[in-house]
Amino acid sequence: MQMPAGARGAAVRVGFSAWCALAPTACMGLVVVADPVSDRDGPPMETEAVSSFGCSPACADTEVCTLAGCVERQACVAAEDCGAAGMTCDLEWRRCVPADICGIESFEAVRPPPNLMLVVDRSCTMREPAETNGAETKWTITVRAITNALNEFRGQIRFGLLFFPDLQSAVANRCQEQAPQLPVGDGNEDAIQGLFARSEATKLKEDFYPLGPCITPIDTGVSLAATEPAFAMHDRASNVLLFTDGKQTRCGAAPAATRAALEAKTLETIGALFAERHIDTHVIGFGNAVDSRHLNACAAAGGAPQIGASYQYYNAADQASLDQALARIGTRVLACEYQLQKPPPSASRIFAFLDHTVPAPRDPDHQDGWDYDAESQRIVFFGPLCDQLKSGAFARLDLTLGCGDM
Repeated sequence: MQMPAGARGAAVRVGFSAWCALAPTACMGLVVVADPVSDRDGPPMETEAVSSFGCSPACADTEVCTLAGCVERQACVAAEDCGAAGMTCDLEWRRCVPADICGIESFEAVRPPPNLMLVVDRSCTMREPAETNGAETKWTITVRAITNALNEFRGQIRFGLLFFPDLQSAVANRCQEQAPQLPVGDGNEDAIQGLFARSEATKLKEDFYPLGPCITPIDTGVSLAATEPAFAMHDRASNVLLFTDGKQTRCGAAPAATRAALEAKTLETIGALFAERHIDTHVIGFGNAVDSRHLNACAAAGGAPQIGASYQYYNAADQASLDQALARIGTRVLACEYQLQKPPPSASRIFAFLDHTVPAPRDPDHQDGWDYDAESQRIVFFGPLCDQLKSGAFARLDLTLGCGDM
């Protein structure tokens, strides 16, 4: 008979007609272990039953004996292989799924590299020492830390770079950033590292060394980041990393807006990115001259605050804490989120499988398993299971979607 890939002949507890219904072209390969009706070997007759069964040759430890022979453990080739009540076999993917789902749709879930726009403060205070009596400037430490982070997450994240203020921000009556230094894209790591290295080597304003303008227009930096074309990609997660060492200041002489109004504008932009476009904003405050109140609000509005820490933003004071903040943000950006291209017919009838056959548990408590975020249309994994996915312990993730409630 024609077996599924990897299957071998088996004898089973079904009548001859039931077996042949599964394989109508040929009913061969059965090995009757004990037949209560007759002493002969061979396929049971229509009225006979087989009291026990086995596979020949015997199944390996990683396989089970099914109606069509040996298949991967936890796999199936017919509904009878799914012994649990209410389960049936998805014949295309050879795995057990709840029997009451209709219109089964199965596909491999792919997590494309997420987008991350680096929005980096290059105001004059970045030339100051990071610590009291420190020998290195905040800019030198920032260059080294971002270089390290780009190496750590190379090829895993699509990076872009936007400095604020840009070289023209102090021009009278114009306080808008012109363009990112590098739009988000694949393979930008070397180019971004080159920009930072050149600024540190030449210490020239035209190479973006922090020689001015001596202002901190956080609002314009965030506003320009929000226009990033890559953020329109719906097949992957997008993120902003806001990095500053100071407080919001007015840009040039033109705007009469108060600092509070500009801070409100920043919060509105960050909040809209998260609420309307599901784009997280991660916030790093470097040094003791930041406005903790405002950065806490930015982190909360951006949907990516620190959990269980004194500050909702990442508070960095030196090389070690800045390296740690960037590593944590990079890991969080790589969180186990898989974007669905369309809403599932029923949010309660989503089933996840690892390496084809291992069912992944749904966990509404977000401790160890997965859950569905209907607002962003993402499957999100949590805890040890997320760590396993990140480490490559499983080669693939498959999703099965059932139809809506009837």
